[in-house]
Amino acid sequence: MIMSKACYLLRHAIAIAVFVLLWPTAVGAAEKPNVILLNVDNHDKWSLGCFGNRFIETPNIDRLFREGVRFDSFYTSGRCTSSRSALMTGRYHARNGALGTGSAWGQTRERVPTIGHVFQRGGYQTAMFGKWHCGDMYPLRPEDRGFDEVVTVHNGSMLHHVMVKKGYDDSPRTGAAFRFRHNGAWKVFEGWRTDIWFDELDRWLSKDRDANKPFFVYLATVTAHGPHRGPEDLRDAYKAKYQRPEWLPLRQRFEAAEKSKRADGRKTQAHPYDHAADIAGLDRNVGRMMAMLKRLGLRENTIVVYMSDGSGSGPASAPKSKQSREFGPSANPMMVRWSKLNVKPGTIRSELVANIDVMATLADLCGIELAPGEKASTDGRSFASLLGVGGTTPWKARSYVRDHQSTGLKEAAAKDVMMIRPLSCTTVSLPDGKEVSWRGGKTHGSVAPETVAAAKAVYDQWLRHVIADFPIGAFGAVGPDTPVVYLDGYPIPGGPASAGRSNYFLLEVLADGRWRVDSNTAERYGAVAGKEKTASAGRLRAFRQQMPDPLPVGYDEVLDGYRVLPKTLAKAFTEI
Repeated sequence: MIMSKACYLLRHAIAIAVFVLLWPTAVGAAEKPNVILLNVDNHDKWSLGCFGNRFIETPNIDRLFREGVRFDSFYTSGRCTSSRSALMTGRYHARNGALGTGSAWGQTRERVPTIGHVFQRGGYQTAMFGKWHCGDMYPLRPEDRGFDEVVTVHNGSMLHHVMVKKGYDDSPRTGAAFRFRHNGAWKVFEGWRTDIWFDELDRWLSKDRDANKPFFVYLATVTAHGPHRGPEDLRDAYKAKYQRPEWLPLRQRFEAAEKSKRADGRKTQAHPYDHAADIAGLDRNVGRMMAMLKRLGLRENTIVVYMSDGSGSGPASAPKSKQSREFGPSANPMMVRWSKLNVKPGTIRSELVANIDVMATLADLCGIELAPGEKASTDGRSFASLLGVGGTTPWKARSYVRDHQSTGLKEAAAKDVMMIRPLSCTTVSLPDGKEVSWRGGKTHGSVAPETVAAAKAVYDQWLRHVIADFPIGAFGAVGPDTPVVYLDGYPIPGGPASAGRSNYFLLEVLADGRWRVDSNTAERYGAVAGKEKTASAGRLRAFRQQMPDPLPVGYDEVLDGYRVLPKTLAKAFTEI
């Protein structure tokens, strides 16, 4: 139980675990396509020209969609951590403990195979550039989860910790230089944040990768999550465009929305021209990337996936009145481009696919068979057959559950607890295309009773599946190679330390020794050591876990959710 920002020393081996994966030999690079997976933060299709946006110019992204296969019913469950956790593992995010963003929820549980592991085993070099948001301490960092080359930041909200040179305004999103983590060490990079990720992609592809191996790149931007800011030259260009007479309706719509916000005491976060510059900056880098691939002779044998982790919007997104149903029911953009696909460029697919399907699909496209442990772990399915790839499993319509716990756990007693509240903010899609949504346990909208019953049966099966493999909470490890761990405690009501609500952290001590345990998490996110630190007296109690994971989950009638109950925790942990 951590009660302060003091540092502590532990000398007890609480748990020691060894995880070994035996990978078969992969085939030669010449037979394998390369992969670049672009994951844009909180990005809706209505901010792209190819989906009807007339203010934001996105010619390079539009070209990708013309040349690739577009999926109009692409879904993610939740956003940020939860969505990324599902993408990286091919599992429903709740099974990874990634219920939302923050505290224990902002991590993806250890010892779960990731897409990085899959491609490493398949003989690929792997690289990750950008926003990770699935864990920032060993063994949860991208360099621990299957990525050979890493330049990363936790998320956009932490940019103020790592900005070292101010940009054209006070927002850290306009910063001109940042400290990002490069293969475990903090390093200063010059430039606008999105430019940096693509600069590093160019550097790695052009100079530092092994040209005798295929590559898998995961590039995840902080764009297009608000508050939006783009490069200064594009901001100035769109600010001038915004004043033109033809954009008067956009100005009026924005001002009406801002007037309502100001009445509630909220401040303006970004203008339409800020949002447009952010998206246009991304588009410019997509153009750079495609030119880079052509220059290196890699364009024709590189699969490019363009997607979003969740359909947020911005003040320059097309209004609902302009969001045509011809583009499908989902607001998430999704496209797969590969010149060797046996389908017509610009093909549009209406089948419901999800981020949990991406790992299996890309493995199929690259001729990598999932290992038995990966198959057993994965919830997703390959949709390679929808891309015209022969010899793959034909796609069959299935049910899909979208569940977002952050919306459902608001009251103080339940806030941030590692717990699943049934039907708090849930949508179930059925194979026949029908959907049922719940908010706070009640159905949302008018739906036929038989459809509700069918969807509820799907949800109940999903819930049993998730809670059978549900983690306890936040995790970190210390040992000779990682002598410092930053604790981001999370609440457990009725935990082993007290009957009330106290903060806990799961710590694996890999070897006896003296290790630093620090609850000043700003340093974990890149703040200069000691700069944002205030030490104070505190108390640390340590409990050794006696029962193996997963611990049994039960229903808490007081908090109205499924979690590891206090009586189970009392049996599972003993105080040291």
